[in-house]
Amino acid sequence: MLAHPHDPLKTAYALVLSVSPAIYLLGSAVYKKAVYGVVPASHMSGVAALLLLIPVAYAVDLLAMGWLTTIIMPVVSFWEGRLLRKRRLSAVARPASH
Repeated sequence: MLAHPHDPLKTAYALVLSVSPAIYLLGSAVYKKAVYGVVPASHMSGVAALLLLIPVAYAVDLLAMGWLTTIIMPVVSFWEGRLLRKRRLSAVARPASH
């Protein structure tokens, strides 16, 4: 990618750039389901967005595809962080019942 960023994408490049982060998000979602009992919507949306980028890959160059897939990951991260803060605030606001 660094040597020829404006080359057209090959199928292998498109799959690596989209599917690799999707596998990471799926693994993280499985972990969160096992530990916390909930599958994060942010992760599933990120996987869907990454998979939707595969057909887009043939219309953009390698550099643009790298940027598109990279943008999705921080969006998922910020979304998940926002949801965690909301859950923590609602847990603090709720009185403990013993």
